[in-house]
Amino acid sequence: KAYPKAARGRDVKGRLPIHLAYEKDVSDEIIDMLMNEFPKGFIAKDKKNMTPFDHIKEDSPRAFLKKLLPQANALMIEEEREKWEVELKKKLEEQKVQLKSDEQYLEDVVQHVSQELEAHHESVLQRTKEKHELDMLDLKKKHAAEMKSLLEGFEVKLEFEKKLNKMKGKGSK
Repeated sequence: KAYPKAARGRDVKGRLPIHLAYEKDVSDEIIDMLMNEFPKGFIAKDKKNMTPFDHIKEDSPRAFLKKLLPQANALMIEEEREKWEVELKKKLEEQKVQLKSDEQYLEDVVQHVSQELEAHHESVLQRTKEKHELDMLDLKKKHAAEMKSLLEGFEVKLEFEKKLNKMKGKGSK
């Protein structure tokens, strides 16, 4: 109590008085005093990356704290996370309401969405045109192949009829 800033002082190993208090298993009164003077010391790490609880000896009456603290911390963190999520949701809803009443924002959104839709429709139209052109080329190729086949068929028929007529002409003489 005579020198409260001492609760913040570290030794050459980076330990705070609270680290030493748990290591030496001092009275609850002294630990309480150190905690009141420097609450952040409770979670401070030394140069070996150890918290005050890591310095509790296994045979100490406080050994149960080593197991209890991580569970308590996890519960507190989860509780804080849930509070933050509720607060975030509330703030987002407030922002939505505010933005819905902002005429300039709404105009900007409508303009942006319109530009995006126009670009999308232009892209769809371009792809449709390209597909149509490919389909037309395929149809033209198919038509040309069928026409060639028909013409070849007609040539064969004409040749056949010529030969038939020649044979008829020789047979009637």
